[in-house]
Amino acid sequence: MGKRTSFCLWACELAETITVGSYFEFLMRRVAVAVIPRPAVATAASAIALGAVSPVFASLPAVVFACLVELDGASLPVLITYPTPEELAALTYRSKKEIAGQVRIVTIPGADVCACCGTHTATTGQVGQIKILASENYKGGVRLSVVCGQRALAEAQAMRARQADIGALLSAKSTETANAVHRVYEEYTALKFAHFGLCSQLFDTMAQLVTPGEDAIRIVNGLDPDGLHRLAVRLSEATSGLCAALTPTDKGTGYCLAQADGDVRALTKALNTALNGRGGGKPGICQGSCAATPEEAAEFLKNRE
Repeated sequence: MGKRTSFCLWACELAETITVGSYFEFLMRRVAVAVIPRPAVATAASAIALGAVSPVFASLPAVVFACLVELDGASLPVLITYPTPEELAALTYRSKKEIAGQVRIVTIPGADVCACCGTHTATTGQVGQIKILASENYKGGVRLSVVCGQRALAEAQAMRARQADIGALLSAKSTETANAVHRVYEEYTALKFAHFGLCSQLFDTMAQLVTPGEDAIRIVNGLDPDGLHRLAVRLSEATSGLCAALTPTDKGTGYCLAQADGDVRALTKALNTALNGRGGGKPGICQGSCAATPEEAAEFLKNRE
């Protein structure tokens, strides 16, 4: 199958052509796929609600009834016909709109009959394995990203390899990686809250050591933007002077300037110009980063005019 091979799905009676060449999280046998408006449309073959099979389909809009028509592993012919007006009038088929002139009918015996001008394989078996990776709302419908055949196999193998890597990192069996990720996330959340509390204690202690009315320019390693903001605010509660929280980063320095009842925007602009920085904020507090070291930024702030 070429890179632009496609097959058709229908949602809410609107035909959508899905280009083969994306990704999916579940592997199926050789099947014919249709997204159809109601269960009654699923004819002779067995129908499985996709929402119960894959979380990808659980997020589809409620107005879309999605089903997978499984053809019991059979490779059925895909028949292309051009019926006469008289034959067409006697034929029951799906179409999203009234069509004038010659109509092209695509038939998969026991599964579907529709008017379609899209590209099709000669048999359903030529589609091979199918892997649907993502769904998104698009122009009033739903767009699915799909791979099939060798691409589906390659995606399944890549997913398996990623899962093996995750299992090795977390010392978990392949069937337990989700539980291991939840465990690590819970541990991370607990550490994050503990870190927040310890930082609060540190900031309170630093504020207590500030002399009221004097500047408070402090360098603390390992602060994230939220930590910088919290430290600058806490310092500004202890003094009316300029308060600056600085921390080293891989690109220089993260900073947060604050002053109770003051305006630090002009100083922030001057710092950005002098030290190749960027950032801004409100009159009383500004935040950003610069290319200088924390020591160089602190010296600039101490020697400001």
